[in-house]
Formats: sequence, C-alpha cells, structure tokens
Amino acid sequence: WSPRGDVIAALIRDADGLGSLALVDPVSDPARVSVIAPVGKSGDQARSVETFEWKARGDGIVFIEARRGDDGPTDGNVVGWDRATNSTQILATGGQGGPSGSVTWLAVSPDGKALAYIVTMQGGEGSTFVGLFVRSMIDGQLYRVPVRADAEVLQAFWLPDGLAWISIAEDDTDGVEETRFVYIDGHGERSLLGTVVDSADVAPVGSPVASPVASPVASPVATPVASPMASPV
Repeated sequence: WSPRGDVIAALIRDADGLGSLALVDPVSDPARVSVIAPVGKSGDQARSVETFEWKARGDGIVFIEARRGDDGPTDGNVVGWDRATNSTQILATGGQGGPSGSVTWLAVSPDGKALAYIVTMQGGEGSTFVGLFVRSMIDGQLYRVPVRADAEVLQAFWLPDGLAWISIAEDDTDGVEETRFVYIDGHGERSLLGTVVDSADVAPVGSPVASPVASPVASPVATPVASPMASPV
C-alpha cells in the first residue's frame, strides 16, 4: 500500500522472470492496473524491475531496473517515479563499479530524504562488492559509507537516526571469516555493535550514539566518493 493508503504497488513477474512495476487502484471495480515500468528494451535484453520501495510521503516510488539475461540481473540502476508528473528519472547507477557495475539493493530512509544502495561489479566468477552508498534525495549529494576495504556488505537497514549494516570479511590474524554488525549515525560516527566468528554468539562491543539527524547525507562530515575513506571499523 502507498503511505497515503489509496493505491497498491505490485511487482509482477512473467514466465521469464522479467519484473514490471504496476499500480493497482482498488476503488474501481474491477481494480484498474497501470504499469509504470519498465519501458522498452536494452539491446537484446529486456529491462526488468527487481525491487521497489515507496517514498516516505507516498509521492513516488524508487526501484531498481536492470537488464535480465541468462546470468540474472545486470546493469542495475536506481530509478525514481514521480506521482505528480507520472514520469521517471534515473537517481543512481552502478558507475562506481565501472562498466560492469550494478545496483543490487536499495532502501529509502524513514524521513524520505536519503537513499542507500549497494553497488556490485559483475565478473566471470559472479559479483564482487564495490561499496555502500547514500545519496541525498534533496540535492543529490553522494556519500560513500566507510566500510572495511576487505569486507562485503550483505545487507543494510535504516534506523531513525542512522544506518546499520552487516558485513563479512576474513580476520587478518587467522583467516577466520568474521561477520560484523556496524552502525553509523547522522554525524558520521560509527559503532561496532557486535561480531560473529564461526558459530560464536554475538559479542556486543558498543552501542549507537543517538543523533537528531535523520540521515548521513545531512551531516557536515559526509565525504565525497572521490575522497579517501575514513579508517574502517
């Protein structure tokens, strides 16, 4: 359901796995269905909507549109649909991963002011994590979330005052795979919430510092992608 409670957005896949984003108006009988995306094809591969989220006020939808072939989705871009104008606009690409970069995950912040997304790079042996990024929905400012250079982010979660994520990497000392739970607040301050090594229980090592800032892009310490990343947690 839209946050306004008046329309339903649905991801519909055909027999080939291609996804379409549609709006369902439940007021009419039968319900009226309007397809928003995708539009057309890219070369010999059809475009496919892979996932979507409503914007906080229900005034639009943000979704990932990708090319879908035998190897699954590639060349994923973040596209925004504006409800007032019924138009779409590319908001982010996988360009940080080069020509084979692809956006594979997205989430809109609770206040609707920022978008978090993960970029991977496609290769012969599958995909490689490139980075976790936050883009302002207000002015387009881009912030690269400081993640350990040897870590791969599996999933991220918006909180009211920051962003948390799960990453996995090999420990430098003994080569054991380690899963970390990390949090960054609106001022760019990071906390390591816990770790899991092998089958060990989560070991809390810190707690997030509450921040009135709703999203990292509002922070004056947000660093552009081209700048050196802060030292990893």
